[in-house]
Amino acid sequence: MAESTVESVMTHHAVTVTMTTPVEDVVRLLVEQGFGAVPVIDDFGLVAGVVSETDLIVKLEFGGLSDRTPLTKAEERRLRKAHGLVAWEVMSRPVVTVDRHDPVALAARRLAETGVHRLFVLGDDELVGVVTRGDLMRSFARSAGPRSTRTST
Repeated sequence: MAESTVESVMTHHAVTVTMTTPVEDVVRLLVEQGFGAVPVIDDFGLVAGVVSETDLIVKLEFGGLSDRTPLTKAEERRLRKAHGLVAWEVMSRPVVTVDRHDPVALAARRLAETGVHRLFVLGDDELVGVVTRGDLMRSFARSAGPRSTRTST
């Protein structure tokens, strides 16, 4: 039996935003579509970054705080994101990707090692889909098949 590839379990249509998409539009998209993140596409059609809920929550983190010094380097980075107005100012990079022909096991390993919730799927260096932890779990459940119910007497 051939090993499943990412292409067989991924979502084939990935909703994207551009580098200049306003943050408010990104937030609206995530909330309305129920996404946790969206890839950011550059002027050449390549995945340049990703805006996730984590990238946006800093707006709440720093929104109600008075200025305080000194900030740690990590706080300074989050503060810059908090003031971002467009996708490229708040996005994270590098983007964790996988090739559509990669085995599902590799995608699972990459998700586990990086701690991200989704991988953006590339084919010939362009975005062709997204594979989430949920996609892999559904694939795992299908491959496990029905459980036999054995009773002992």
